[in-house]
Amino acid sequence: MAESLFARGTLIVLLAVLPHGGLASEPTDDLTLLDLEDLMEIEVTSVSKKAQSVGDTASAIHVLTGEEIRESGYTTIADALRLVPGVSVARINADKWAIGVRGGQQLFSNKLLVLIDGRSVYWSLYSGVNWAMQDLVLEDIDRIEVIRGPGASVWGANAVNGVINIITKKPADTQDTLATLLAGSNGEYIGELRQGGSVGEDGHYRVYAKARRFGELKPQPGERLDDSLKDARVGFRADASKGDDGFSFQGQIANLVVEETFANPVLTAPYTAVSQDDARITQGFVLGKWNRTLAVDSEVNIQAYADSMHINDYLAPTERARYSTLDVELNHNFMVGETHGIIWGMGYRGNLTDLRTRGAVDLDVNKLDNVFSAFLHDDITIIPDHLTASVGIKLERNDFTGIEIQPTARAIYRFDNGHSLWGAVSRAVRTPSRLDTDLNARLRVIPPSATVPLPTQLRIQQNDDVDSEELWAFEAGYRAQVRETLNIDIAGFANYYDKLVGLSQIGSNLAGPPLHVDLLERFDNNIEGESFGGEFSIDWRPTAATRLRSGYSLAHISLHVTDGTNEDLALLPAFEDNLAKHQLFAHLTHRFSDAFEAGIVGRLVDDIEFPDVDAYAELDLRLGYQPREGVELSLIGRNLLHDEHKEHGTEFPSAVTGRVERSVLGQLSVTF
Repeated sequence: MAESLFARGTLIVLLAVLPHGGLASEPTDDLTLLDLEDLMEIEVTSVSKKAQSVGDTASAIHVLTGEEIRESGYTTIADALRLVPGVSVARINADKWAIGVRGGQQLFSNKLLVLIDGRSVYWSLYSGVNWAMQDLVLEDIDRIEVIRGPGASVWGANAVNGVINIITKKPADTQDTLATLLAGSNGEYIGELRQGGSVGEDGHYRVYAKARRFGELKPQPGERLDDSLKDARVGFRADASKGDDGFSFQGQIANLVVEETFANPVLTAPYTAVSQDDARITQGFVLGKWNRTLAVDSEVNIQAYADSMHINDYLAPTERARYSTLDVELNHNFMVGETHGIIWGMGYRGNLTDLRTRGAVDLDVNKLDNVFSAFLHDDITIIPDHLTASVGIKLERNDFTGIEIQPTARAIYRFDNGHSLWGAVSRAVRTPSRLDTDLNARLRVIPPSATVPLPTQLRIQQNDDVDSEELWAFEAGYRAQVRETLNIDIAGFANYYDKLVGLSQIGSNLAGPPLHVDLLERFDNNIEGESFGGEFSIDWRPTAATRLRSGYSLAHISLHVTDGTNEDLALLPAFEDNLAKHQLFAHLTHRFSDAFEAGIVGRLVDDIEFPDVDAYAELDLRLGYQPREGVELSLIGRNLLHDEHKEHGTEFPSAVTGRVERSVLGQLSVTF
């Protein structure tokens, strides 16, 4: 099996490399293709909340551009993240994804912070991201900045293993009309309409509407799965400037309907009852930003947003479910002399949860959780144009654990020949969620056995005394522009975790009817351990028309329970073995002419021990044709090497896993 898999992987790499000689064409005038030196100078804001070039960051950062997303043919943000080294992406079913950075690849990866235009979409109720709700007109994405490693000294708690910051284009850059239609063999349909315009000399806006449908994934053998997704949203963004002031305002309303399949534990054979219901999520947000230039090297920014979500029967049957967030933040950056670049800020976030579930999952919460924060970051020039050090600290006060301190120290040395070395040490925390502290649930039922002749029901009882999870991270990296056509990026890490939240045994008793054993557990800080690994990526442009981007990642996690609880009952395998240790991708694009282009993505993913996923290799293909300016036709093939394959499972027992099938899609985009 392994030999066959790696033989297919070798074939993928060969397919990516062979076309370079035979398909090369004359250079094109496509201005979207920056040369590799320019790519190293792309400005990013995710590392320190101020603009700096990729080459100057002492962090494992990768920038995925909107053009790269278009060339891939991927139709969701989640799929597009497959093109980022160190990001593990797996589809669970039509609306659920397991996405993690350097470990923690789960339905709700609780150590990964995700933002869209500075608005956090981290759902503190479940400690994670509902990826089905994170959708945009993909053509409006300017770039996705991905930090592998902690970003807590700037972004705060929950930016533990990584930060994904999705940044959309300014309305001034989307002044046309865009219409897109897509249809696929697996029941995927997408329709988009976006209109840009201007107000006066310095104001621009865009409005958009998008609707999509995803068909059901194929169920596992012997299981039932109804999981189609329907989604519709409308939104806008408007920017304006006046003198030294800049303003931005955006908002969106979205409605998602999912055929939800629940697998609920019961005390009689077969000990699982499968039911189906329609789940609905309605969400709306408004976000405003103001910035003022105070001097050449001084600027102040204020951002505020309100986000509200109403949930019905998602993951668990509900009587009521509302979740709202209010967030306000101020940042100020300035120079002290010529050697210190200071940025500081303060903020407030309030999360209001009003939730009552029923059935196997029992959550009854009506609480406002407050977070107050302040941070200070200093970029210190030690040797101009060569050596820079950064120190920073974030202080947060939350209602669960009180005050949390999250510092970082970083340094980077840039050589004259385009090479650089960097290193960092950081502390980050993941604060508890309402799920950690307030949950009462029937987790699963273990059938009778020779050892225990009665069914055993695992029950979770709430625990108000859950502490924050802690991480100390040590990182180092190397970047180089080897020659004008080749960039390489290498990063390594060693992470040391303490107080990870697992299940702790607190007792057992006989109960009935029917007669059974109740094994009582609660969430507790009873796991510790370490992880290590790294990422390697290359960006090679042998001709102006051909580009190869490839990445490899390694992540190994070793954890153990600290309180004597059985490792399986503590859910240790779900934390330790939930990701592929080895991953490889190669994305080759080639423009044959101004009208015709092709792209191929090869992916090789190692096996996952929990929840028992075989290693697989896959191939995605896109052919693009522009018969005239403003019109583009695309033919897209997905998962072409297999009829179907499983990519992941879920830590939520009620969620049912599907199998991803081969599919063919056609897309028409018109811009005028």
